[in-house]
Amino acid sequence: MLHLTRRNGLLILFAVTANAVMFSLIPVALPSYLEMLSFPYATSSPSRNAKTEAQLLADECRRFNSNVGRYPTDLTELIVKPKKIEASIWRGPYLDYNVVPFDPWGNRYQLITQRENVFVISAGEDGVLGSRDDIRSK
Repeated sequence: MLHLTRRNGLLILFAVTANAVMFSLIPVALPSYLEMLSFPYATSSPSRNAKTEAQLLADECRRFNSNVGRYPTDLTELIVKPKKIEASIWRGPYLDYNVVPFDPWGNRYQLITQRENVFVISAGEDGVLGSRDDIRSK
């Protein structure tokens, strides 16, 4: 017959807790792992890709603003230095690409500045700004 001592009880409790933590992390880690392996069924949706890229562009517009003192008037200013801005304050290019990227549906991202904030918007799958499927950065 097996005698349960205090030490054995703590070991069992530790094992159960460790397994619970490990198995609760699987749903978080598995999609990233599968995407890393490039399984086609684990890739992100086009709307998720558009949201991520719109947010990246908006973040770079904010960085442009912190360097230059204004938001870009066009997303191309993140890549090519505007003529009216001194080279010493423009710390670009702010993107790793040579052209402004298109959204997953082949549309241009739109830049909207409102007072002290900037938003980058994708027209979504239907390609029409102002419709329900528009994707906007934070």
